[in-house]
Amino acid sequence: MPPRFSLVAARRGESGTVAFVEAPGEPLVIKRVCEAPYVGWLMAEAEVLRELAETALPVPRVRAEHHDDHEAWLLLTRLPGEPLIDVLPRVPLAERPPWFRRLGGLLASIHTTPVPPGLRTRDSTPWWQRPRPVEAPGSSVEVLSATRLDGERTAPAVFVHGDFTLDNVLADEDGPSGVVDWGGAGRGDPRYDVALALLSTPDGKGRLPDAPCVRAFYDGYLEAVAEVDPELFACFSTSRDGG
Repeated sequence: MPPRFSLVAARRGESGTVAFVEAPGEPLVIKRVCEAPYVGWLMAEAEVLRELAETALPVPRVRAEHHDDHEAWLLLTRLPGEPLIDVLPRVPLAERPPWFRRLGGLLASIHTTPVPPGLRTRDSTPWWQRPRPVEAPGSSVEVLSATRLDGERTAPAVFVHGDFTLDNVLADEDGPSGVVDWGGAGRGDPRYDVALALLSTPDGKGRLPDAPCVRAFYDGYLEAVAEVDPELFACFSTSRDGG
């Protein structure tokens, strides 16, 4: 930590506390959790971020960490922007499709990143948190059904974020700019990342965005994977108009 600094609370979730470190030099974020299983989850995030440090993905970098049986601390670089779930309500409805197109492209950049060597044995499907549509699903099958992603075609196992909700995507004035909270990342089913992105709407009620935004999301996603991963393209190409 810098010799002179102050902490500004960023948010508090179910699992722990996040604060911005205000000090000269590099912008930083500190995360603290207490007790199991949160300690294990935060250390898993540190492991994932170390594995991703050499990739082009817009992720935080680990600067320091500490953990024992009862608590864990993680010091990370701070990415620019604020959660997309807070930004979108300020964007007029007619102007939202380009934002969803960039969101789809950002998720595609994750799914087309080779699974880092240290994460190849980590199965991230299903992840502990699931979206809550209007009619709350009782299983992962119902989650996929809510987003029309439960077709007969089997999705290839790829590198996934595992909790790709809009509050874990950061955005600046140009659109989605970074992704945080990587504790659930690993090899898994990409449909769950897509479902979380489409169901974690700003109103918090688990409704899909309007049809133009859904189409824009898939357009951005499919454009990015078309030449890189034909199997992934085939898996989602029939979902373009699923809104």
